[in-house]
Amino acid sequence: SGDAAAMEALAGAVQVGYALKYDEEALKAATATFSQELAGDFGASDFDFVERAVASAEAARAKVPGRLVLWVGVAKKLRQVDSDYSSRLDNRRRLQEEQQAAMTKSCREVIPAMTKAIEVGLPRIDVLADVEAKAQECALHRVNVTATEGTQQLLDAISEARSVGVSEDLLASATSAALDAASSALTQAVATCLAKPDKVSRALDIAREAGMAQEDLDAAQASIAAQVVPALTAATAAVESGSRSPEAIATLGALVKTAVTLGFAATSQEVLAARAAYAGQLQGTFTADDLPFVEKAVEFADSAGVRLPGEVTALAIASKQVRDAAAQPADTAGALESLVRAVSEGERLPAVAASDDLAAAKAKAQAKAVERVQAAITSANAQLVKTALDVAVT
Repeated sequence: SGDAAAMEALAGAVQVGYALKYDEEALKAATATFSQELAGDFGASDFDFVERAVASAEAARAKVPGRLVLWVGVAKKLRQVDSDYSSRLDNRRRLQEEQQAAMTKSCREVIPAMTKAIEVGLPRIDVLADVEAKAQECALHRVNVTATEGTQQLLDAISEARSVGVSEDLLASATSAALDAASSALTQAVATCLAKPDKVSRALDIAREAGMAQEDLDAAQASIAAQVVPALTAATAAVESGSRSPEAIATLGALVKTAVTLGFAATSQEVLAARAAYAGQLQGTFTADDLPFVEKAVEFADSAGVRLPGEVTALAIASKQVRDAAAQPADTAGALESLVRAVSEGERLPAVAASDDLAAAKAKAQAKAVERVQAAITSANAQLVKTALDVAVT
């Protein structure tokens, strides 16, 4: 039936039956049934049944086909070999890890000691040669270990190896790998310099440390300039058009910061022209339609490196305060007073006074003030009525 548990139960019953001198014919029939179950063809999916049946055969007084006995014996050997191999492999790995830890600890002591000996000009006494050899071995090991940890880590390891006298021949492969990695990183940084300018300076420094040729470094700088100059020139022209576009002034401010981050001097022609255009748009009279532009100009002025006129800053602050106040609930006395104060300050500036935001804030303040007056009258509290009327009049 292929049921291993049933075979084990049958074998147990036969064993007990013989012990109790049960009907011998019945027991022989049971043994025959057991043997018959072992006469079939078996595959891998049947192997648990085969092993358990063979193990129970002696109790059932059944004869096991020779091939099944061989199968079970060989399978047992395979499992033992597999277990032994895995155990030895685990032990070897554990030993390697212990040796690695011991070497790391020793290297942390050897390399600084050798570096100090070189620093103080210690004569080449006997022990110096021994420690030098060990320090070089440790340094080379660190170079090999850090090869996949990052370019800067690899360059640091190479520098350390040189400091303890490792020859350039032994470092050639690592040096080449570091240069390749630095070149690749610089290429990527240059390609995305407008979006991620902060990464370029670091990529250039690493490439320079890795030994990149000056002509290649110059080519990278030229590629950066080829992207920045047209973008900055176009952004400057867009602002100079006088459209007072919030997007245009924000783009120009951000690009000036990008250019400076990428190494353009504050006195360069492109940066000076951009800042002049930015500052020029902060002059003159502003209307309610210009308020989004004014707010963006104030927001990006630091990026552009432009000093803001005080009246422009005040206009942007008042505009934002009115908009923010109008968006907040005014369900408490304090919130209503803040809304009224923002409206009052905004009305002092013609551009803000004429804006839709102020009209909305004022309408909200008036409606809330009327609600509070009505609530105060209902409460019959004279002080509340007076306070509510004061706010309403304001």
